[in-house]
Amino acid sequence: MLALQYFKKPGLAPWRLRVKWMNSLASISQFQVHISHVFREGNQVADKLAKHDAVTSGSVWWDSIPQFLFSSLGHDFSGRTTYRFA
Repeated sequence: MLALQYFKKPGLAPWRLRVKWMNSLASISQFQVHISHVFREGNQVADKLAKHDAVTSGSVWWDSIPQFLFSSLGHDFSGRTTYRFA
């Protein structure tokens, strides 16, 4: 969401990153870009990976799909709808 805000208003980018951000924007100015947001319910695999990374220190490499992702992978792949209740 922050990156989207920085695309809309580049001046909001943190000052330490602003020069690199502006250079990146200049480099991609000729690209046609579409940015969208998917709520965590729409991509459970990415959500579980982010949660796993938040509580894990160091790097992890898997040669196959981790067991904790199997149910989410099946759900995401099936295209079933997941509802979000506030």
